[in-house]
Amino acid sequence: MTVVNKTRFSLGAIKLIVLLALFFVLAGNQQFWHRTLAFFASDSTTLWRMGASIGLVTTSLMTLILSLVLWPYVGKPLLILLLMCNAGAAYFMNSYGIYIDRDMVQNVFETDPAEAAELFNLKLAAWIGLAGILPSVLVWRLPIRYGRWPRALLYRAGLILAALAVIGANAGLFFQDYASYFRNQRAVRRLFTPANVVYATGDYVNHSWFRKPSVLEPVGTDATRDAKASAGQPPLLLVIVVGETARAANFGLDGYSRQTTPELAARDMINFPKATSCGTATATSVPCMFSPMSREQYKSSQHMEGLLDIVQRVGLPVLWRDNNSGCKGTCDRVPNEDLSKAKDPQLCRDGECFDEILLQGLEKRLADKPGNLVLVLHQKGNHGPAYYLRYPPAFEKFTPVCRTNKLQECQREQIVNAYDNALLYTDHFLGKTIDLLKAQTGYRTALWYMSDHGESLGENNLYLHGAPYALAPEYQTHIPMVQWISPAFAQSTGLNLDCLRQQAASQPASHDNLFHSVLGLLDIHTQVYDPALDLFRTCRSGH
Repeated sequence: MTVVNKTRFSLGAIKLIVLLALFFVLAGNQQFWHRTLAFFASDSTTLWRMGASIGLVTTSLMTLILSLVLWPYVGKPLLILLLMCNAGAAYFMNSYGIYIDRDMVQNVFETDPAEAAELFNLKLAAWIGLAGILPSVLVWRLPIRYGRWPRALLYRAGLILAALAVIGANAGLFFQDYASYFRNQRAVRRLFTPANVVYATGDYVNHSWFRKPSVLEPVGTDATRDAKASAGQPPLLLVIVVGETARAANFGLDGYSRQTTPELAARDMINFPKATSCGTATATSVPCMFSPMSREQYKSSQHMEGLLDIVQRVGLPVLWRDNNSGCKGTCDRVPNEDLSKAKDPQLCRDGECFDEILLQGLEKRLADKPGNLVLVLHQKGNHGPAYYLRYPPAFEKFTPVCRTNKLQECQREQIVNAYDNALLYTDHFLGKTIDLLKAQTGYRTALWYMSDHGESLGENNLYLHGAPYALAPEYQTHIPMVQWISPAFAQSTGLNLDCLRQQAASQPASHDNLFHSVLGLLDIHTQVYDPALDLFRTCRSGH
């Protein structure tokens, strides 16, 4: 064990564990305690009893975790890591009302530097400094007395047993209260930091590194397409626009009080007002929408081919153009272009580009390389929290706007105004894309737009997205979905647009439909095709 200079202040390992356990329980767990105490608030006796009990249980839980962490040589680095994670997680939970789970950790690992930079502000720096760096410095400089091995191990075992005994005793004494608490507050475990960070990170690592198949699972290897069906027809051009963080609640075509979609309203659109997403974050929703799996079946750890692989396999060219943080594996095996760091002086500034960059050079490409094409455009869209950066100044119709990433410091009206302006720009981008398709008289053209997920704008003190799906508010799962189909495309595929329009207005739709609907629309035959999920099937002649 470590020898400590007794003339310098030092602390025994057992005392340090207990003190740090109390620190973690009290520092940064405001959301956890707010939800917990609010649940028991209706009865003052129960409130005090369960407040004290849960305080003992959580302190014992942290004591148990720290007892496994604090050992010579590795203890201090691990404690500092926990302190920094605790500070960061606490800031984002308190500021945006988010939960820490596997999907949120995946978002952290897969975000790009530009997205991460948008989340940085002085308040975050202050929080990290006071709740993370300062206690980390104290821990690093503090001499810790571990004692001799036999006695130290005995004391450590006793501490662990005592922690388990406290947890067990409280669970037994207040079983009914705890049963009701966990039954009605299932997500509360995702709010207790740093235990939530430890568990979620372990869960992510397990699913992404150890349980992820090493071999790509093939999908639709039997796929064929009858070339004779389109013989003599102009080439087809199908554009799939993957939106970002657009919610149906603020979409003009879906009945929003503001007209945030004037350009789409002026075009002959097919609108799906009852559309829902597969997930509440890009890392889940994008690969899920292009997979053959339904939302209930899909797991983010799956490593399998998707829609674009099958389309390319039957001989239809595919191109993915990205203005976001990547395709999350969906476009890895097809031609793809990252335009998010382009240098266009009109469309790009401060290291990012407006979504119109996705159309740059496209008309020339279609003229130079005529032929069938399935084109995917992945927007930056309404990515938050800096909504005011998502649109050019000409689209700032709704004012005043929130011009900071510290949303909790803005009035809700300012947040909504900035968000709606970004939607207004998405409307313009879609309108411009449709106009480009209309101009391609040598093609049969169609467009399908859907957002990857929605967004919370401060309702119930919840911001951004990424909430566990079962607990997510409708704002994060109810998304805009629209289609534009040219007469030539409809005629060549036997589509009755009036039928489709009526069906879209009344029937639910979701990301589940994309894979199977596109296969049906492109006349691709494979056993993985599910006609029940094909939105076009009942409105296509000869179905």
